[in-house]
Amino acid sequence: MCPACGQDLSPEWSLCPYCSSPVTASAEQIASTTQGGAHLLPASSEDPSTQRQVASLPAAEAPIVKRPKIVVADDDKAILKVVVAALHQLPMDVDIFTAADGIEALEAVEANKADLVILDVKMPRMDGFGVCEKLRKDIRTAFLPILMLTANSDQENRTKGYLVGTDDFVSKPFTLPDLVARVSRLLRRTYGV
Repeated sequence: MCPACGQDLSPEWSLCPYCSSPVTASAEQIASTTQGGAHLLPASSEDPSTQRQVASLPAAEAPIVKRPKIVVADDDKAILKVVVAALHQLPMDVDIFTAADGIEALEAVEANKADLVILDVKMPRMDGFGVCEKLRKDIRTAFLPILMLTANSDQENRTKGYLVGTDDFVSKPFTLPDLVARVSRLLRRTYGV
């Protein structure tokens, strides 16, 4: 159970998907919910004193915490710097790879097995729409979360982005908390981190 918001959590989660609080189970919590290798759960929510045994798997080693890999592609070095700074404010550690155009972005996604991609719409060699479309057509990256940055927030651009498969848009200029919240939401929704 999350100590901050009280939601039920999966034991392998290190971050609450509801409130983004770090979650750690103390030895006392683990000992109080297990007995002889089986977890004890309340038989009903009305009477927590009655407990039933539920078979559990053998105790595992500490869970491996996913460290998401994020590719950021923008031809404007100042924007790239701001986005990277924002990503360092995420509630988890991430690996960040940058690209200056669409072709470099595709290469970075492939080389680093990216977990999320942030694309500028207008870039040299291949724009964000083209990159998004290529990623969606490849079975290995078809479900990769993609967030697009655009200076032009008109409905036509947004519609085109959604049609090629983007998950979200952020209009420039943007606030750091907004970008952090959107990236966190995409990572939480896709990977549970």
